[in-house]
Parts: sequence; structure tokens; C-alpha cells
Amino acid sequence: MTVKEAIALVDRLKPNKFSEADKVKWLSDIDGLIVRELVESHENSPLEGEFGGYTDLETSGDVELIAPYPYDILYRWYLESQIDLGNMEIAKYNNSKTLFNSAYLTYTDHYNRTHMPKRKVPGFRFTEGGE
Repeated sequence: MTVKEAIALVDRLKPNKFSEADKVKWLSDIDGLIVRELVESHENSPLEGEFGGYTDLETSGDVELIAPYPYDILYRWYLESQIDLGNMEIAKYNNSKTLFNSAYLTYTDHYNRTHMPKRKVPGFRFTEGGE
């Protein structure tokens, strides 16, 4: 799913007053979190180079978001939760945030199963007999 597709999906399913710039920033925030919490701590990064975030729809609209299908549903729920929070609709926020948390947990579980964690201390290993 691209940045543009995620925004179009949410705008179609949950009409709102927030700007495209707000939504691009929110998508940048969640992918930044994914990079920091998952990608940087595991081997075989799906990224090419450093993650610099998304700037605007014109330059970042066709960029693929980090979480692949079917885990990309987390972007819908994250955007919806931010919209609900911005509208001060706390009951709706709680629902969309719960759906986001579930989708995010499913993605992190998958990522942890399919990517080896990086070694924290290079060259450290356990040996028998205290060697």
C-alpha cells in the first residue's frame, strides 16, 4: 500500500476534515515507529537506506509503506484513530485504537517470527566450562 492509497482509503471510508499533510505526517510517524522498534533491531531490513519519513503527498504519495499486505490494514486503523482523537471522539478513538493495536501486534509478531534479531554484543557467546 502506498501513502496515497492509505489516505484515499481512509478518506473514502471515514470522511474527515483533516488535511493530506496531517495524514502524511501520521503515516510518517507510524512507519518511523516501525523502523525504530522493529527494523533497526532485526537483520534483513526491508528498507533500502535510511528512513527519512514522508514529507508531502506530492513527493511521497507513491512510496510503499513498510508493512506489507495483509498487515497494511494497520495504516487504516492508525489514521482513523488519529482522526477520532483529533475530533475528540473518545469512544470512537478507543475502538479504532484497539483495532490498530491488534493489527500492529499481528504485524510485529509476524516480523519477529521472520527476521532474526541483531546481536547486541558483537562476538559475545556462551561457552561451556567457563572458557
